[in-house]
Amino acid sequence: MNAFDEGKKEPESRDDYMRQKEEMQKEYGRIFRSLCSGDCEILENDDYIACMIRTAQCLKEENAREYRWQAFETVSELPQSYRTPLAQLFLEVQSEPDQDAQKRLQEIFRVQQEEIFLQNDSSISSAFLQPGMLPHWHKNNYFDIIYVMEGESQCFFRQEKLELVEGDVLIVPPDIEHGEGVRDLDGRTMTSAIRKRTFLEIFFRVFSGNPLLYSFFQRIFRGEEEISYILFHTAEKDKPDMTVARLFDHLWEEQKCKEKYHSEMCETIMNAIFVHLLRYYEQNLVFPQDCKANWKKEYAKIFWYISENYRSVTLEELEDRFHYSRRQLIRIVQNATGKNFKDVIRDMKMERAKMLLRDTTLPVERIAMECGYENASSFTRIFKQTVGVSPHAYRHGIFVTLPQ
Repeated sequence: MNAFDEGKKEPESRDDYMRQKEEMQKEYGRIFRSLCSGDCEILENDDYIACMIRTAQCLKEENAREYRWQAFETVSELPQSYRTPLAQLFLEVQSEPDQDAQKRLQEIFRVQQEEIFLQNDSSISSAFLQPGMLPHWHKNNYFDIIYVMEGESQCFFRQEKLELVEGDVLIVPPDIEHGEGVRDLDGRTMTSAIRKRTFLEIFFRVFSGNPLLYSFFQRIFRGEEEISYILFHTAEKDKPDMTVARLFDHLWEEQKCKEKYHSEMCETIMNAIFVHLLRYYEQNLVFPQDCKANWKKEYAKIFWYISENYRSVTLEELEDRFHYSRRQLIRIVQNATGKNFKDVIRDMKMERAKMLLRDTTLPVERIAMECGYENASSFTRIFKQTVGVSPHAYRHGIFVTLPQ
């Protein structure tokens, strides 16, 4: 029996309701702590599900109703239409906790599927992690975006433990075993599930502005480079970026209201989040310690510099600016993109040339200069070798597929 079982009054206002809900969440956290043994930091699935079920059984139905969503903030705030198969299974387990239902629940939380956690008409689904709830090991077949709004959170990977602070945005790709939790009972951490197809469309559209990073992330998402997370630190001098905070707030409000075109609106908001992250924090990307490309924070600055100066940048210039040897720079680019430095620069010039040919009426001679070539003839020769047709043919919509 907990403090909210006795004399609980109906809320008189929205503020009163939010206050009661916050107090209940803290109480849930305390119950979890008492049920979990020792100083355990992360749970295996059987213990985790058993802990959830015991907690739900400790609470009266009126409070348990608030709790049925595990990672989702509260059922009572969500429309009836938002109750997925996950919510229905919780109802079954709580009403008749048989062994078969518990096994199904364990499997759902061990491997989390788009079909279970997202509705058919939604490409993005957001939620708040329950404060005080211990993390458990699981995999998703979708992308997981974790944003720390207030307080501190933790995210565990098999080879690494991350301490997340206010303003951090963590991207976890599909099929990565991990566990996230909010130890701070006053903390607020939002998690957004994004369908794989939707994420790739948004993410790569945004990243196309930096072909070098684009190439690196292509390798990641094609499975050529396994990476367990991408982390953006958006707080500066302990002050969160309010634009990022407002965008995530807007995303959550859109999730709750479920108004017409809500799915399209959520995709637009997530696109704005990625654009803002890359505009202001591209040089501060953090990758896992065990990243095969041996990624370091300063590599993003090197890539950014190359993308801004690809028309004329040389290895000698990079040596002087970033204090890496020529051999080290060649290896950094090769490991990240799978290409040598010369080919990377050529491809960046070609991507710029294709954009100018498609979207402007500039003459080929001017485009050649814009892309860093001394004359139109050398530009035309390299363009035809790389793209398969002449610049003139490309401008008029004649494309070919070159052999790999």
